[in-house]
Amino acid sequence: MTKTRWGLIIMLGLTGLISAQTVSDFDHLYRYYGNSYLKRINRFYIKNGNFGISGNANSNFFMHPNIVESDHSLSLSASLRGAYLFRHRVLFEFIPTLSYVNHFDHPEYSYLNRALTSNLYVKLWHRMLWQCAYTVSRNRWRIYDTFGELVIRTANILKTRLAYETARKTALFLEAGLIKNKISGDLFNDENTLDDRFNQETLNLGCGVEYRLTAKTTASLAANIYFTEFPNYLRQDHRGIQVQVGIRFPKVGTEEGRISGRVLFGLKTYDLDEYDKHFLTWIADTDLVVARGRWRWNVRVGRDFDFAVFQVSPLVHTTVFVGVDYYWSKRFFLGAGFRYHHLDYRVPLIVDWGRTLVTAVATSPVLTFGLRALNKLWLTLTWSQFDWTSDRYYYYNKHNNVFSFGIVKRF
Repeated sequence: MTKTRWGLIIMLGLTGLISAQTVSDFDHLYRYYGNSYLKRINRFYIKNGNFGISGNANSNFFMHPNIVESDHSLSLSASLRGAYLFRHRVLFEFIPTLSYVNHFDHPEYSYLNRALTSNLYVKLWHRMLWQCAYTVSRNRWRIYDTFGELVIRTANILKTRLAYETARKTALFLEAGLIKNKISGDLFNDENTLDDRFNQETLNLGCGVEYRLTAKTTASLAANIYFTEFPNYLRQDHRGIQVQVGIRFPKVGTEEGRISGRVLFGLKTYDLDEYDKHFLTWIADTDLVVARGRWRWNVRVGRDFDFAVFQVSPLVHTTVFVGVDYYWSKRFFLGAGFRYHHLDYRVPLIVDWGRTLVTAVATSPVLTFGLRALNKLWLTLTWSQFDWTSDRYYYYNKHNNVFSFGIVKRF
């Protein structure tokens, strides 16, 4: 990343995952912490947290088509959410999470996953909100494009946003962000390291407009430009433009009929200037929950360009999940769902930029049983199955079953 870009990000501020988008959202978040909380120390409010124990039995741990090895694991996880509040003008939020995963059959992959998200909100005057945040995480991660290789990923996300909310339910905003991904691990346990190819830095600059349709619904239009650089793999450097429209439901869904989540779709380009090649695809970032009576529906759609380790051209990664939960009572529910993954290697280099497409597809049914044994203590049992197939890459022809349980105590 050039010095100019680093200077711009440092000047604008630090950010990560931002939940409050406008002054109205800030006021709602402020009341969320101040009205009810787990613990208060002066101006520090501990809102909630959870502690969990979970286990997995995986029939094909390395996701390999021929060498099939099972694994059993047990993990302990904890998270906390709190904030510092000051005169209804400043809110500093912190969300730490920890998860230690112990693999009994392959102990060399045991790892402590950790993350910390901090969000700073400053209310400027009556209608302007400045937001900065920083997220750092380090975890075991599986790369779809490398035979399901397990590596260590360190991610740093910085972002800032300045929004002005007018008296006519409209908000204008400017934003900037930086994402750095660093990979540690050998490719197929040999001397070839993934960080030579995968380490990357992305700068985003954008602007947009939001319109509050109702007290619970906001429509948005945003445009961004981005620049991605690979310090050790320069021929993968690329840039692009993204335009996205959608609707956001800020209220949390409940069984009484609320809607929560977001529905976002748009277009994005991926320009490899060194090869004078330009790609275009539709994108999606949708996570919608609709709850009514005893039923709770969830639809998730994600689609974006992704980095292809073995190709210069990008791949497009599409994921879709449709699920439904039925609550027999406040203490018992059954769930069923279906996941679909699709990897589309747009223009493989091996065919000299021809229009031959290579794809890999995975389908995964999911069944869940949930029981609330005590106050705020949930037990869940889940089964899922993965079937990968590919029209050209044989290593995607693989199958595995995953059985898991989870016990979560919320406080």
